[in-house]
Amino acid sequence: MNRSHPTPRDLADALGAVREDIKALKQREAELRTALLDARSNGPVAGSRFVVTVRESSRRSIDMDALPDAIHRDDRYWKISTTRTVVTKPLPRQGPVPQEEDIELIEPW
Repeated sequence: MNRSHPTPRDLADALGAVREDIKALKQREAELRTALLDARSNGPVAGSRFVVTVRESSRRSIDMDALPDAIHRDDRYWKISTTRTVVTKPLPRQGPVPQEEDIELIEPW
């Protein structure tokens, strides 16, 4: 039984793959959502496994562009928070990464 921990490289590839799957699922979700909204159903829509209900709500928010410059420049009105973001991007498709035993070293004499 192999009990070794995944390497950071393995973790990067796994996270990237999961995020690609999520991106595809979100795209499909958006398509289905649009289709349901376009159907303009007046009530809940029941499938064989799920019921979809469209709800509308409102919220109040501050229009940051409408605030006076004095508030934008005054640190008393702002707080700073720090977040950590993990960014993934696919590497260009290449051949397999050579392993140490696949490298042939030729030295000129």
